[in-house]
Amino acid sequence: MELLQPLLYARKLITCYLTYGEGAAVWRSLVKINWLGMDDLERRIAEERARVQGEYRKVLETSVAFEKRIRNRWREKCRAKNERIAGLETRVAELELELSKERERWK
Repeated sequence: MELLQPLLYARKLITCYLTYGEGAAVWRSLVKINWLGMDDLERRIAEERARVQGEYRKVLETSVAFEKRIRNRWREKCRAKNERIAGLETRVAELELELSKERERWK
């Protein structure tokens, strides 16, 4: 505790100097400068927010476009598969008709 006494006393002197003494004006000007810096900080935050929102919109657009391409590709594959199935069903029907005609002929 003995080692901290000079530091605490120095802190008390500095606080008094900045609150009541000649340093008060300097302190107030520093605080004012700090508040002026807040406007700059708010502007930078707004710019960063706008940049992040723009980047988010781009990512969202590319994600939606990617999903749309995948859905379209899937639809095309399903359409092709259904056309192939329809063609095979038609061929099976033709073969069954041909087989029934052959059976009729052999009776």
